[in-house]
Amino acid sequence: MAKAPDEPITFVAAVANTPSAIRVEGEPDAGGRLLLEIPGSDIAQLLRLTTLRGKILRITAEVLDGG
Repeated sequence: MAKAPDEPITFVAAVANTPSAIRVEGEPDAGGRLLLEIPGSDIAQLLRLTTLRGKILRITAEVLDGG
């Protein structure tokens, strides 16, 4: 069943294990980029993100394990 366009997109992810995974662009108040690794089991949710390009999102991070 297709998800409603306004339904929150939830998936499990980890910050990529690479030095460039978190980048601050120039001055700290200029913004930054975050690279996430998402498992194949959440690919449908990842694909839903493609419909949100250019939109402002509120992102909340919650640690699921002791890692």
